[in-house]
Amino acid sequence: PPDNSNEPFVPLLTSKPNAIEPLNIGFEMDSPSNHKSYCHPYKAEINSFEYQPHQLAHREPKRYAPIGDIEPTWVDSVELLEEMNHHLGSRDVCEVAIDLEHHSYRSFR
Repeated sequence: PPDNSNEPFVPLLTSKPNAIEPLNIGFEMDSPSNHKSYCHPYKAEINSFEYQPHQLAHREPKRYAPIGDIEPTWVDSVELLEEMNHHLGSRDVCEVAIDLEHHSYRSFR
């Protein structure tokens, strides 16, 4: 069940995909409040992230097609996910934006 208490966040990871450093569930001191909290499990990966030149290049915005001119596909199966992956891989696609966030009390803690 969700834990919406005011207790510090406790990571539940048991493995760490795409790791630069191995998973280490340790504590660190929070400077302003001097409280102990868990280290962010992906701190090393976030700190070492470097933008690619194409991500920083100026480009004119590309407008999306009017909603009435497109036929959206709801990807809700492995087969449709594989089809989408093939479709994106067969084109000159260098980035895809997907909104996966869930808003709740603990979203931004």
